[in-house]
Amino acid sequence: MSVAAIGAQVLDRCLREARAQRGALPGSGLDFQRRLARVVDVPWELSTLEDLRYREVEAPRSLRVRALHAYTGAIHVAAAYDREVARRFLRVVHLLDAPSALLRPSVALRLLLPAPQRWAGEPRGLLGGAA
Repeated sequence: MSVAAIGAQVLDRCLREARAQRGALPGSGLDFQRRLARVVDVPWELSTLEDLRYREVEAPRSLRVRALHAYTGAIHVAAAYDREVARRFLRVVHLLDAPSALLRPSVALRLLLPAPQRWAGEPRGLLGGAA
């Protein structure tokens, strides 16, 4: 649903620009298709990357895919106990930030910290309340 809404925004922008420049709607959708491809590439890659976690999916797993699986696996673990990692992960999943936000040194360094063996007291949600 989010990707469809983003695509609608891209289409609206293209139509408004074409009308402002030419006074009419464009005759070709090539510009729109190029712009749309740029915004759907990220969500498409996110979903297909996760699909490749399943052994039943018959597709090659490059070194890049295996490395990204290891890294995102570490993100998933860290997000369970580190609010900042969880916040950044959710922003990427909800398409508010690009996946590159999870590759920043501030996030990568948090992944190197040891995970707590168990919760100290009751688990807490992202906003500080009980989960």
